[in-house]
Parts: sequence; structure tokens; C-alpha cells
Amino acid sequence: MIEALVACVLRAHKTMRAHMVAVWFPALFSVAVFVVFLLFAVILILPIVPDILTRHNPAALASPAVLRALAPRILFLLVLAIPLTVASDAGTLYIQAQAVKGQPVDTGYFFLGIRKLSWRLVAGRAIEILLYLLLFTPLLVSMVMRVIRLTGPEGNLLLAPEEPIFRAFMDLLPLALLSGLMYIAVGVLMSMWSRVLALRELSFARALIAGILFARAHFFAILLMFIAQWVLSAVLQRLLGQGELGSLIGIGLGYILRVYAGMTLMHFYELRTAAVKQQMETGG
Repeated sequence: MIEALVACVLRAHKTMRAHMVAVWFPALFSVAVFVVFLLFAVILILPIVPDILTRHNPAALASPAVLRALAPRILFLLVLAIPLTVASDAGTLYIQAQAVKGQPVDTGYFFLGIRKLSWRLVAGRAIEILLYLLLFTPLLVSMVMRVIRLTGPEGNLLLAPEEPIFRAFMDLLPLALLSGLMYIAVGVLMSMWSRVLALRELSFARALIAGILFARAHFFAILLMFIAQWVLSAVLQRLLGQGELGSLIGIGLGYILRVYAGMTLMHFYELRTAAVKQQMETGG
């Protein structure tokens, strides 16, 4: 398993060097979309709260009337952010998948990926969000109910403001740990379907099933890849410090690590599925 992962990391490195456009263009597109989105948000919000850019404490402007006026615009921005995020993910996955397959990619592949994958990605992201909500809703409801008991008529009114939340969390620690473990498990199991979709251009249902089955069969290898990415990101951020320049460099290096991890997992899928196919042909 380790040898296969190391080999796939090296393949990912070669792919990135040979197809740099698959690395820099998705990042450039995402930054450009974010800047345009931010400017659009300012244009929407500024007429209602003209002092928001000059006040040291913008929260002081949050009167009930202002909040009522802002609510529909903020909701519109949240709805707008969903297709923009999905489009960026679709283009990124597709151009990187084609690079992994050895195609001579250019920026056109990014926009082709947006057209081909976006709707299927929307369905998959909706399922992922639903799964995470199902995981964490029992924990959140239990914590709220426990805090109410601690601070209600029968509770200890002498508790510090933050203490009920802390005590509720400690009381529910086993449930919190179980939810955390299930979150990690779901994250690993759902980590491959979008990559399979980009590599094989299957229907949503077939890509979802194939991705989950592959992730289940190689659960610990995929988990190890994510742990390595997280540890390296944390170490780099620690070394770079908390300054503005260090944070910007950390964001850039963190993005490169995510590309390494994503392309490594794509190469790992290609390697393992090719090996299984070869075994089936040999056995036949």
C-alpha cells in the first residue's frame, strides 16, 4: 500500500510538471471568481449599509431594520455562491483528470469540464451535505437540550456563561467522538466518486457507486493520504508563522498540496483498477 501511494505521488509530480496549466489555471479562475463575487456583494450591500467599509465595528450597524433589508440579498449571494463553487470544482476535476490520463490539456478542458460535470456534481454535493447533516444533527440537538437543562429552572444559575456549553460537550463526549469518527469515515468514502466521475465520465449513480466501493476497498490508503496532506499543511503553516505574507504563502502551498493529493488519488485509482482488470483478464 505504501509503495503504491509513493509511486502515485511521484506520478502526480510528473503530471503536474508536464501539465502546469492544470495547476495554475483552476487557482487563477477561483481567485478571479472570488474577486468578482466579492465586488458584486459590495455593490449589493453598500446601498443599504453605506458605512460598513469605514466603521471599525461593522456589527454596530446591525439594527433589526438593516438586518431585514440585508437578509434577502445575503440569501441571494449564498444561492449564487453554490453554482460558482460547483463550476470551479467541475472544471478543476476535469482538467486534472485529463492530465492524469495523459491528455495534452489546455484551458479549454477546464470549461469543458464545467459543461460536462456541473449538474452531476450538484447532485453529489447535495447528498454529501445531507449525510453530514444527518451525522451532526443528533449531536447538536443533544447539546442544545443539555445546555437548556443546565441553565433552565432546575439548572445551576451560578454557572459562568461559557460553562454550560463546555459541560454539555463533556457530558456528550462519547457521542461527539462517535460523530467525529463517522464524519471521517463518510469523508473518506465520499472522497473518490467525483474523481471517478471526472476520470471515467460516468453517470452520477455509477460514479457514486464505483467511488464508494473503491474508497471502501482502499479505505486506509486514502485516509493516510489525507492525513499526510493535513500534517504537511499544518507543519508549513507553523513554519511560515501567522503574518500576512506567511498566511498568503501558506494558502498557496496548501493549494499545491491539495493538487498533489487529488492527482495522487486519481493515479491510485487508475493504478488499482488497471491491476484488477489485468487480474480478471489473466484469470479468464
